Parts: sequence; structure tokens; C-alpha cells
Amino acid sequence: SGVYILDENSGKELAHYSSHEKSSPFVNDFVFDIYKDSHGNIWVGGVNTEIICYLSRENKFEKYSYQPLNAFAELNPREMLLGCTYGLCLSDNETKKSKILIECLVHDILVMDGIIWVGTSGDGLIRYDAKSGKSEMYTTESGLPSNFVNSITSADGYLWLGTENGLCRFNANDKSVVTFPSILSLSRSSFNRNCHFKLRNGQLAWGTNNGA
Repeated sequence: SGVYILDENSGKELAHYSSHEKSSPFVNDFVFDIYKDSHGNIWVGGVNTEIICYLSRENKFEKYSYQPLNAFAELNPREMLLGCTYGLCLSDNETKKSKILIECLVHDILVMDGIIWVGTSGDGLIRYDAKSGKSEMYTTESGLPSNFVNSITSADGYLWLGTENGLCRFNANDKSVVTFPSILSLSRSSFNRNCHFKLRNGQLAWGTNNGA
């Protein structure tokens, strides 16, 4: 049903943007990700629709190309990463041109220390160096509990991966993997795509098929 804007204190609906609303910038109501970049602009994308960017300083909406999008990430102040059903794309905010970096079905993206980490559907975890263009793939053969990596975040110097077969901790330095087989809620849950949040106290919250 599109995008709702709510007052953070009262929860009151301030605005609703959808294909059914007059003068709405949205032509599709299936939104998969909302991302705030370093400029304060809000990016909205979803199922095979135009990417919409709300320019906060100018108070207007800007339309980009049609993309079947699952996730956003910011590579630098001028370039956005688009996690699409056909691959990882790099989009120039000014020219609106994009190019494919990796061909895969992307579920989530994390940029850390200039390296792009990609959670995929069936190809495990991919490490992509934007400067060299080189990529490395980590799968169940590397120790992951599943090749379906649905969500990625970082904490305490590690990558934390929510997969179809539980949570795991990935060391980006030595590429070691730690799983949690004795904790059933972490090892037997299917973690949802791009569904995680770091709380103020440093704890991580995840969305799974067994709740949060």
C-alpha cells in the first residue's frame, strides 16, 4: 500500500504515498526498502518500479530508473548501491546512470571500510572490492549455515549474517565463521530479508519467521 509517514511521537499519520493517491510520485505500492543517505535524502524502492528519492533540502521527489530492488546502500556521497533481483548495481546520483557490478539475486548490502558485502539468494556471501573490481564468494563450503544470506549488519568488528538456516558471525579478516547450534532461536530460525536493527545499547534486533 505504498509509504506512510508517521509522527515519531504520536504515531499519527502525516502523509500516505501510493499509486492510488492523486499527485503521488509512486506508481507501485510494493516497497521493499527505505534508505536515508548521508545528505539526508530518502530513497524508496521495490518491485519493478521507479526508484524514488526524496530530496530533503529541496522538499521534492526525484525519479530514477525502473529497478526490481530489494536493498539500498551508499558507497559514497555521489553513488548509491542498488541490490536488485538480477545483480548489484552502482548508480550515479547526478547522471542517474547505473552499471552492474555483480550478477546475482541480492537480498542485503553492507559497506564497511570501502568493501561491499552482499547477501545473496543461493550464492552465499560475496565480498566486492569497488576499487579493484575483484570479488570473493563465501558459501556453506566456507562454513556458512546456508547459501541464502538474507540480512547483513556489523558489530564489534564482525559481520553478522541472518540466513535461511540461522544466524552466524563472520570474521572479515580471517574469514572464519561462528554458528550457534546450541541456541535454538538463532540456529533454527529463517531470518527475513534486510530486516535488522542495532539498538542504542549495542544489541542487535532481527526479524525472523519466529518473531523478533
